[in-house]
Amino acid sequence: MILYFIFFLFAFLYSMVGLGGGSAYVALLGISGIEHKFIPSTALFLNIIVTSVGFFNYRIHLNFKERRNFLIFLYTLSITGAFIGSKISLKRKEFLLILGISLIIASVISFFRDRIKSNPPAPLHQGGKYVGAVSKPRNLANNFLILIFGFLFGFLAGLVGIGGGVFLSPILLTFGFPVKEIAGITSLYIFLNSSSGFISHLIEENVNFSLILPFTFFVITGAVLGSSIGSFKLKPIIVKKILTIIIFMIGIRILRMNL
Repeated sequence: MILYFIFFLFAFLYSMVGLGGGSAYVALLGISGIEHKFIPSTALFLNIIVTSVGFFNYRIHLNFKERRNFLIFLYTLSITGAFIGSKISLKRKEFLLILGISLIIASVISFFRDRIKSNPPAPLHQGGKYVGAVSKPRNLANNFLILIFGFLFGFLAGLVGIGGGVFLSPILLTFGFPVKEIAGITSLYIFLNSSSGFISHLIEENVNFSLILPFTFFVITGAVLGSSIGSFKLKPIIVKKILTIIIFMIGIRILRMNL
């Protein structure tokens, strides 16, 4: 029962700051003794619930009309990566090793995400006069790099059950995307990745609904309450940093269990 309450608490806190919580779910499941083949599918399903609520709140900030082609490619590649990653079967020790490393990297990136400065397109000047924004080839190069990362993070999402948004958001921030739009992009990104990965696990019969359903009730309750409140006495950045420290410590513990 305590584990269910912890899942409720993580869903509540993560939904307050616009995150899915996949890294927290896999971390908790990884140290709870649950059979490892059911961990990704369980975490992915819970991710679907929380990020669907998050996308509902952030969808108005997603400029799909302007970025339509880019977003279609990003989501298509991420879904493909998640589906491929979920097809790879790992032994328990291999899975926990990759999971531990992923959690540590995710927590470090999340901790320093707000210190990453946005890099908006630099203006071009000719003869001392402003002549327009950054060149189109440079924009295309930036988008191409983002698409590559999008596929790789999707692959990781399917492999271990992490949505990948915590990896993607700093990349988008670095390339000058508005913060609120990033929340809209990543929430849908996580939702689609998680859906693709979960369907693949379902086909492979790596889903235990008797395990998922009890967690589902507590997670959806936490997500609805957290997203409805939207803010708390603690600043969201403080909540997020506390969560990332917890994830980092769990990642270290998982690695120590397998070394």
